[in-house]
Amino acid sequence: MDVKAVESRTNPNPLPHPGQQEQHPRKKRAQDFKFGKILGEGSFSTVVLAKELTTGREFAIKILQKRHILKENKVLYVTREKGK
Repeated sequence: MDVKAVESRTNPNPLPHPGQQEQHPRKKRAQDFKFGKILGEGSFSTVVLAKELTTGREFAIKILQKRHILKENKVLYVTREKGK
């Protein structure tokens, strides 16, 4: 099942009004934040305090080490944790 099929089922009005464009929020990137102190470290990740540049809101961001995850074959664990 593709994402559009799921979206159309959950959205009661999937089509925008004529002349209206769909607006999807842009995914946040590292450039959107100022990273601060390290809050914690795990076996293949580090949690860092970060401030969103546009709003000033603070977040705890988990930074994963992709090379280590692939090398240790932990992809399933990471994708499982992402869904939480």
